[in-house]
Amino acid sequence: MLIQIGRVEEGLVIYQRALELDPLSLAISSDLGLGYFYARQYARAREQFQKTIALDPKFFRTYFYLARLEEQQGNYAGAIAHYQQGYVLFGESPERISALTDTLSKGLTTAGERGYWQQRLAIKLQNPQLRSEWECDLVGVYARLGEAERAFAELEKFRQGRIFDLLFLKIAPEFDGLRNDARYAELVRRIGLPQ
Repeated sequence: MLIQIGRVEEGLVIYQRALELDPLSLAISSDLGLGYFYARQYARAREQFQKTIALDPKFFRTYFYLARLEEQQGNYAGAIAHYQQGYVLFGESPERISALTDTLSKGLTTAGERGYWQQRLAIKLQNPQLRSEWECDLVGVYARLGEAERAFAELEKFRQGRIFDLLFLKIAPEFDGLRNDARYAELVRRIGLPQ
């Protein structure tokens, strides 16, 4: 909760203490890495994710978190590799994984960063049930493509549906492209997050 409302450093201290109390918890370990991600401490996030993988290389959630980190840092080939690992461990079919990774790789090769995000959008729209550790994934893709209208329309749907991940509105880097829009501050207010 502290991380969600923007008191990130306090939240990280509590996560660190939780990991001290339960050092083998994969959930706490990976979520601490996600806390570092939200704090924009990307090197620490990567280090924590690697520690989680060392505890259990089959904990698929960590690979999805790593993919978000790679995307945030502009390493799209790395993101594709981590999505692939996550989907393999999640049990997605090899044919589907190959189609997804080939599509993203082609988008990246032919049109660079924008091509990658366009393909991410196409995949998300064509496969809404596809596993994601981030419910607001579609909003982040729209934001990165500069499609603020669509991003805010999705955010409003999430607000009405009381989607849990919307509580990360203040801190998720995927929303950075929306923060200067007046609708963003209004949405934060309507959700009830501290300003």
